[in-house]
Amino acid sequence: MKKCMTNASLISYHSRHPVSFSAYFAAGSDPEFKVTPASGELLPMGSNGTMIQIVFCPAVYGKIYTGKLVIQVCRGIIVPFSPP
Repeated sequence: MKKCMTNASLISYHSRHPVSFSAYFAAGSDPEFKVTPASGELLPMGSNGTMIQIVFCPAVYGKIYTGKLVIQVCRGIIVPFSPP
């Protein structure tokens, strides 16, 4: 039987406004790592932040597991407009 461990952290983004994000473990990470929520809104600095949970359910005792968590933000990109 697997015994899972959970680590929760409050994370905020260095802006004055919330931003959309996606969170996942990068390719090559062991599948025993999960992150929730996988997407949502990161609250700005000065707020309580957004709760991110990492769940680890090891399958084999004594194995060394590795994972690289990626939290990717979606910021608006302003493209300059030049009339023709």
